[in-house]
Amino acid sequence: MPELTRKGQIGGHKGIGSSVKLGEGVTNVKLGYRVGVKWITSTCLSCDLCMAEFAGRCASRKVPSYRDPGTFQQYMISDPKHVTPIPHELDSAEAAPLLCGSFSVYSALLKSDCKPGDWIGLSGAIGGLGHLAIKYAEAFGPLVLGIDHGTKKVSDWSLVQLLSSISLSMVTRVLSLGSSISQVEAVTL
Repeated sequence: MPELTRKGQIGGHKGIGSSVKLGEGVTNVKLGYRVGVKWITSTCLSCDLCMAEFAGRCASRKVPSYRDPGTFQQYMISDPKHVTPIPHELDSAEAAPLLCGSFSVYSALLKSDCKPGDWIGLSGAIGGLGHLAIKYAEAFGPLVLGIDHGTKKVSDWSLVQLLSSISLSMVTRVLSLGSSISQVEAVTL
């Protein structure tokens, strides 16, 4: 995205609301559906990048709050193929992070082909995306080696080893624990 954001641009992405008007031929969203808008509201869906599932790189993509008005407004337009249904019982504040950055960590976990019992390392494990990566990883089943700065506060995460800095002997020690890990072990070297 080489161009500058337009002056006076309305910011925001990761918006959640209800569909109030539908375009002609829209069938995957119904009037009144609760939906979430991610970081892209439209792509061509026909270029080589879109066809290869790299729609985020499509030259025709519309990015809310960058080239197009964002979610900090009363109404906005999004291609129905780029909205996500949000269950009514899920709080908007809990659902919003799932619409943007968490796709990065989810995609990385998918591409890692991790299996229960495998080890994966997560750098920045206590940060905004790190905590989501840990939750996703727990669902996938691998053992998680969380790596972050020792001054950050650790919550009660299962299957996580937190290292504030790494040494070969410490990594060997963590890996020797195998699948017997059941509590967070914070290690400061």
